[in-house]
Amino acid sequence: MNPKIVLLVEDDNDDEILMIRSLKKNKIANEVVVARDGVEALDYLFATGSHAGKDASILPDVVLLDLQMPRLGGLEVLRKIRADERTRLLPVVILTASKEDKDILEAYKLGADSFVQKSMVLMIDDLLNLNRITHQKAKHVKTDLSSLAAEVASELKHQEPQRNVDFKVQEGLTALGDPGMIRTLLANLIGNCWKYGSERPNVSVEFGSKKVDGRDAFFVRGTGGFVGGSHGLTSVNRIVSRHGGRVWSKSGTDKSLTFYFTLQP
Repeated sequence: MNPKIVLLVEDDNDDEILMIRSLKKNKIANEVVVARDGVEALDYLFATGSHAGKDASILPDVVLLDLQMPRLGGLEVLRKIRADERTRLLPVVILTASKEDKDILEAYKLGADSFVQKSMVLMIDDLLNLNRITHQKAKHVKTDLSSLAAEVASELKHQEPQRNVDFKVQEGLTALGDPGMIRTLLANLIGNCWKYGSERPNVSVEFGSKKVDGRDAFFVRGTGGFVGGSHGLTSVNRIVSRHGGRVWSKSGTDKSLTFYFTLQP
């Protein structure tokens, strides 16, 4: 069995120490391999250059990728990862201190799975499992989506108790699906509403279900917005497609953004 690895691509030693400390604090015990720039990261992934001779079949479970790096920046690294058949589905989380919408949008256009401010580590544990679960056959068992959504909300509140976020979870929502994949889906959507509402004084996040075109659809609605719109749905699209469903978004006049998804054809 291949070891579970996190590839941390970070050129700043202080940020490296803080990130590793955050991973340990969140009980993420994976081996952490550090690459100091984009060139070294690609060498590690493709067993070239400074990592020639490495077993190229051993890939990390997730790549934590800084945007601003010497020699080769994060966006170019991401572009090369998505262009290669061996790594195109590899979960990539962008790490940056930047809050520039254009940087985030460009990363999502290139296929980033999520975006994390360097000061906080959210959803990484779920993304660590994404590479594994999306290559396995999806289970189809009765899954309590309400409980999973409440669990994600509770974890976010525990991590940042000072945040004033009103979570609303409709009770009793179930569906046939893979519990692990669905949890990752909800962690992605709810977590992004949480993150992108961080600069608003009052934020609400709601999970529920409604009839859309005569069919039941689940939704996650956030007043904080979602930078990059549908470009940020790489992981969600991947999971929903494994269940034969679809996902789409709709903006509200109150600056809210709602993501709808179904889990059956």
